[in-house]
Amino acid sequence: MPNLNSNIRLPSFSRKKLLLIGFLFVILLVIPATVFLVQQQQDLRTRATPNTTLSFVPSEQTATVGAKLNFEIWVSPGNNQVNFIKLVINWDATKLSATKESFVLDPASNLSILEGPILSATEDELAVNLSIESDPTKVIQQDTKIGDITFDVIEFSETPTEIAFDNEKVEIRSISGANLDEFSENVYLKNGTPAAVTFQGEGEATPTPTVTEVEEEATPTPTGTESADGEAPSENQAPVCESLVTDTSTEGAAPLTITFTANGSDTDGTIDKITFNFGEGTVEDVTTGGGIGTEIVSVEKAFTYNNAGTFTASALLTDDSGGVSSNSTNCSVTITVSGDSESAEPTPLPATGPTETIIGLGVLGGILFLIGALLFFAL
Repeated sequence: MPNLNSNIRLPSFSRKKLLLIGFLFVILLVIPATVFLVQQQQDLRTRATPNTTLSFVPSEQTATVGAKLNFEIWVSPGNNQVNFIKLVINWDATKLSATKESFVLDPASNLSILEGPILSATEDELAVNLSIESDPTKVIQQDTKIGDITFDVIEFSETPTEIAFDNEKVEIRSISGANLDEFSENVYLKNGTPAAVTFQGEGEATPTPTVTEVEEEATPTPTGTESADGEAPSENQAPVCESLVTDTSTEGAAPLTITFTANGSDTDGTIDKITFNFGEGTVEDVTTGGGIGTEIVSVEKAFTYNNAGTFTASALLTDDSGGVSSNSTNCSVTITVSGDSESAEPTPLPATGPTETIIGLGVLGGILFLIGALLFFAL
């Protein structure tokens, strides 16, 4: 009876082939690991993009020498999660005056002061560092009022003067995950919207009249409107923004065009201007049409959102006496823009450093794998 076991030949592997098999196994692990690391690094670099902006509200005011001007400071995070802001503001110290106490942090912003405010030696720059500290649940993800800054008008100018963010010194950082230790970079888009101050009257403060006998006997004329019973003139009442409505859905893919309509009124004067803040850094003033110049207004303004993110659009009304309506929920709308469109996708930052090394290792691994396979079959 033949021995069947003698006809069965088990595959034999030489030491060289075993080494090649182990080598090929390692290469097969290197390739997917390389792809994973490249994707992770690219993901980190596209999470935080420079599309966060700053703005003043209102963007323009008219004042006389001796007046006080108050501006709100807003941050529009775009698609970032802001956890730190280095705020630096410049102005013309020959026209406007401010102190360290001129900046007041808004407690609703969830920010805390880490350093400052610091007033420069030339008194034309104020800097303050703000942070959410160690609480990642307080990150800023929608348009948020940072605080207020107040100026004293000290000298007349025939041309408007500007209050601006120092784009070279401002720094805004964003976290990319659930804790503050993850990837963070400066995401400030250097186009912070400045504010303009236009001066009224002559370039002198209250002039000192020449005293004459006639003036001493004359009855001074009061400023403002005095009632018939001799009561003091009433203070100007700020206008009221009653609603901000949109012509279409507040959610959609970029580019998303929306027409906003701001409605409001003024009880003791007329409305001269409506300031639209679209929430992503753009602020526009409308001074004509829609009833501007009267007591009741209904003004339309269209805007296109080209970037994905959640934005808070708002409107402020300014009357003929310089009164400004306060921010209210009636005059703000949340806009949600998705990134389905190519134009809405954030542009990734150029890959640097380890990325080229990782890709090079992946390519080398593939080449070594092919060489190993050829050697295996050749042996």
